[in-house]
Amino acid sequence: MGCPRGRSGKLSLVLPFVTDTEFYKRGDLPTGMEAHSPEYVGRVILRALRTGEERIEIPRGPEQPNFPTSV
Repeated sequence: MGCPRGRSGKLSLVLPFVTDTEFYKRGDLPTGMEAHSPEYVGRVILRALRTGEERIEIPRGPEQPNFPTSV
């Protein structure tokens, strides 16, 4: 399905490592693996919408306070 005639669309790919949801809870992961909060991943998605970046890989490990908003 394409965009309506005369309009263009953009695609951004956001790649979280593991997100803390009902599928992966923080306490259920193997030692050393850390899930990111849905809010953290959401801030990265908002960054992609705002900047138009084509691809954002969320780094593994602890949440980095400045990562979601940095470019």
